[in-house]
Amino acid sequence: MSAKIKYFLISFFLIITTSSHALDLRYGRGDFKINASIAPLISGNMKFNIDTWTLSQPHSNIGKSPVFYSVRFDYFESGFVNQITDFASLPLTTPFPATGQSIDDLIDQYTPVPVPADYRIHGTNLDISLGYDFIKNNQGFLGLGINTGLSLPFMKTRNLQSDANLVLDLLDTFETEIRTWKIGPVLHAGFKPTNGLSLRGLAAWNYQTGKLDNNFLGSGIQIDGDYLTLDLNAQLHLAELLQNTGWLNRWYVTGGYAYSKWDYDDTTVNILSNSISIPRVLDMDYSHTNLYLGLGYQF
Repeated sequence: MSAKIKYFLISFFLIITTSSHALDLRYGRGDFKINASIAPLISGNMKFNIDTWTLSQPHSNIGKSPVFYSVRFDYFESGFVNQITDFASLPLTTPFPATGQSIDDLIDQYTPVPVPADYRIHGTNLDISLGYDFIKNNQGFLGLGINTGLSLPFMKTRNLQSDANLVLDLLDTFETEIRTWKIGPVLHAGFKPTNGLSLRGLAAWNYQTGKLDNNFLGSGIQIDGDYLTLDLNAQLHLAELLQNTGWLNRWYVTGGYAYSKWDYDDTTVNILSNSISIPRVLDMDYSHTNLYLGLGYQF
């Protein structure tokens, strides 16, 4: 991470820690999907059931100004679960280094190949927004700002079958870590239809850039692309609903739906075959959906 990015993050956290208004903890269940291909070698997709813990500072204004900020930190993890994944091998005459055979030799027998194996995905995602409310009143708000942050998804496999074929030889080394930084516009909106209920949402589209490490493809591979996130939720303010001015006054319940997608541009990777480095095109995207419930506290 560059010195400018570190300075920005440190400065931003100093701002929010001196003007924090609310904090909520959420737990959610959803899916994590991966689509990947190395043309013309393989293509495949995976889908995981995933648990997500989120610590969120929702949209809050700094003092009485229209300047707002928000922070969302996600930790997601699938645990080791058995998945059936179809990898489709496309014709290629170059012998694959792990088998000594070309994909043409294997295509009739192994396309597509259902491969049982244990997969695990886990990682973190941080989104930080800073912006300005163009509409702000007792009924709601509408603001536009800049979103930035870091994404660190990681995937690995274990307990693979020992059959020596193209797909399993590839999967046996399929351990991938991605580190990306993102920045771009974000839209925040909120509406209070009735006493005790608030509806909120944010949508961001960001440019992202970073590195990919894979013990089959190599380390430090430059990747760029787009990051999209959408978060829609409702807040129930217990004190207002129950007309209680006691200890419930600062607590609220939240629930909603969150979606994030990391779409990476095509990038060239080098695969070694018979001591010859062959360039291939890597294309992939990740997506994360999450239905959640949480409890929040206003400071």
